[in-house]
Amino acid sequence: MANDGVVGLVYDARMCAHQNESNSEHPERPERISSIYQCLKSAGIVARCVKVEAREATDEELRSVHTESHVELMKAVSSRTYGRHGRKGIAKRYNSIYFNEGSSESALLAAGSVIEVSDQVAQGKLKAGAAIVRPPGHHAEADAAMGFCLFNNVAIAAHLLVHKKKQLGVQKLLIVDWDVHHGNGTQHMFWSDPQVLYFSVHRFDDGSFYPAGDEGNYDHVGVGKGAGYNINVPWPHGQFGDADYLAVWEHVLMPVARKYNPYMVLISAGFDSAEGDPLGECRVTPTAYFKMTKQLMEIAEGRVVIALEGGYNLTSISNSYLACMHALLGDVFLENPTHLNNLLAPTLPLIEKVQNELQKYWPVLSINQKELATVDIERELLAEKEEIQLKPEVEYSVSEEMPITDLIELLAKLSTDGHVATDGTEALLDSYNQPNSPQGTQPENLDAATSSVPDLPGGKDPTNLKVGPEIIFSETGNINLLDKDFEEHTPEIEMGQTAQGSNDIIHNSSAMLDYNLLEDISSKGGGEGARKAALLNMEETAKPESSKEVMCQSVDAMFPSSTTNGVDNIQDSHKFATKVGHSSEIVHTSSAVSREEQVLATREGTENSYVWYACYGSNMWLPRFMCYIQGGQVEGMVDCCIGCRDPSPPLASLWLTIPNRLFFGRNYSYTWGIGGVAFIDPLPEGDVKTHVRAYKITLEQFKDIFHQENCTEGVPNQEFPVDANLIQSLKNGLPATSYTIFEDGWYGTIIYLGDQDGLPILSFTCSLDDMAKFRSGDLDVHGPSAAYEQAIVRGLIENMDLSKEQAKDYIVGSRCPNPTPGM
Repeated sequence: MANDGVVGLVYDARMCAHQNESNSEHPERPERISSIYQCLKSAGIVARCVKVEAREATDEELRSVHTESHVELMKAVSSRTYGRHGRKGIAKRYNSIYFNEGSSESALLAAGSVIEVSDQVAQGKLKAGAAIVRPPGHHAEADAAMGFCLFNNVAIAAHLLVHKKKQLGVQKLLIVDWDVHHGNGTQHMFWSDPQVLYFSVHRFDDGSFYPAGDEGNYDHVGVGKGAGYNINVPWPHGQFGDADYLAVWEHVLMPVARKYNPYMVLISAGFDSAEGDPLGECRVTPTAYFKMTKQLMEIAEGRVVIALEGGYNLTSISNSYLACMHALLGDVFLENPTHLNNLLAPTLPLIEKVQNELQKYWPVLSINQKELATVDIERELLAEKEEIQLKPEVEYSVSEEMPITDLIELLAKLSTDGHVATDGTEALLDSYNQPNSPQGTQPENLDAATSSVPDLPGGKDPTNLKVGPEIIFSETGNINLLDKDFEEHTPEIEMGQTAQGSNDIIHNSSAMLDYNLLEDISSKGGGEGARKAALLNMEETAKPESSKEVMCQSVDAMFPSSTTNGVDNIQDSHKFATKVGHSSEIVHTSSAVSREEQVLATREGTENSYVWYACYGSNMWLPRFMCYIQGGQVEGMVDCCIGCRDPSPPLASLWLTIPNRLFFGRNYSYTWGIGGVAFIDPLPEGDVKTHVRAYKITLEQFKDIFHQENCTEGVPNQEFPVDANLIQSLKNGLPATSYTIFEDGWYGTIIYLGDQDGLPILSFTCSLDDMAKFRSGDLDVHGPSAAYEQAIVRGLIENMDLSKEQAKDYIVGSRCPNPTPGM
């Protein structure tokens, strides 16, 4: 007989034994569940719930979805048979996994606890239930651990209820996965099963967000009898919040769920979509989690079980889980309506795509789609309201007939005032697109969020750069230089792969500065070519009364001369607007240019203050490197860079080959999240060839970047011992060609790699002590995340003679350092 008022809760502190021995700050850490439990206890929730005893899952239960070999390995991995080094070796087989002596027991308890509370709800002993468990489960595949997950807890419980315990009458079951990452493992396990409807709303980012690939896209709906029973709602980026999730509930999930009419609902409750989570970067608040849970309780007669998946901000996951418990208990939740009306622009078009894909399986979505018209009107009104709020105090209008000379004057005025132009910007963009302009026509759809940033007036100089010489160390230690021609390449311009500028550069928090354009310009040089093209454009479109002298002065103001090839182009690119958000918004960056020009003016005659900074990881891609210079982040980064005190771009760059082995170590970083990051061996090896891109920057910028790589916050106030004396000592090999400054820093050791044009080539990497630990297994050697790898690939294919496949092969072949002889 059902107990209508009882909610069960399972928690066991033994699941805290699973922890990363190499990194106590790993995001999937024991405090995740202990903080949730303490929050519920303090709020009086624990006392109101029935305690469900945790138990270990049996082999038979685990084998319902996992292979026997996987079950045996996960059970044995914490035993003395493997030991610490053995466990590290096994972890390297998987993506984003660690093991310790407590891993096996914790995983067995997590799976068994979800099974137990689900059984009791299905039997009617409990009205609803919740499991505070770890490690999570939805990434775990049938034969592999993955993404912090060892066993697929929810999938095991679901499969048992539907297929192994038929006496309970669970003929249909709904799994709702609101973790910010796609539940690849769960999807695979029910891919052709119509008795389990799997629904996932997650970040997709065009397939680049973890776990990466196209399987989380909306067109993956299942196969065979299971076609239509797999629903994915893939967010194109972060920042989606309450209104967006609730819109998905209203227009996709709930209509289908009511029609499906499941006996029970299991929630893969990952709270990394919560506001403040360092990995998810979305904005869901406890209010939305309460509402989403409450709506799911309207089906299946309220038989709902919540099982913890991800979530890595302790405050966010605790408050979010608390809100869900209030829903299960039937409480009236004190709502915060702050974000409920902030529907992001991509939400409704995405919902419509999902509906179109699923209509043939779920006709109810065809009916529901009509409701989107009303919502779309409301969204447009909100967008207009938001646009008005974003307008600056001073506005500038640009008429369609504005001559280029007046446009120059307007840009000069904007450069002085530092304000944003918000009216008539289509005319501004059109003025760049004169019929005789070498750059051709602009894209027709300038309103799309992924539209290209307009070229400079007059286009780009097609002159190819001659990339700097390649460094090859001979057996004697001498340096040989080989010239290498650069193959012209025009990178695609995508808003999703841009870098966010700091406040000094962009005067709108929603803006994203497109550094792909900057990359293209800087790689081709041609500042004088752009100047001549602009002058030609002006002569063809100017008013009759305009003099050639005035036009030349205007163009000179736009294209300041520079003695260094490519620098003027990088600066010039900052003088033009970057299209963001609505077509009527332009972000002007002239204030940053003025600052850079002032800095450059003070640099004249100080050539000895420059160095070549050699990058071997994601910084080989210029947009990523500019995050270190000017602040911000590119697609895939989970944290922003603070930038340098001097935001001026590099004067030049060149590609080199060095004999220091590249590999990927650690399994998580604050900048890129899950996955390894690039290191080079501090000591050279004979026939090793590692690609590096060297940027010509000031010594002060090098020190600021060095600080950002090794400290978590703040621009450095102190002076590091990185000066001409240290560099000379490194050159002389006294005491060696490397020097460790940050003993505990991941990249605390500076390396001297040689000279170019009389300037030292410097880089930084791990210490010799850490290198020994990587070789021995005491520090994890781990492949890069998909996003981090993509940044490296882009750097290689956009600037070298490598295809995408060659670039990926290069990365794959660089994942492990050679073992120390005798080990």
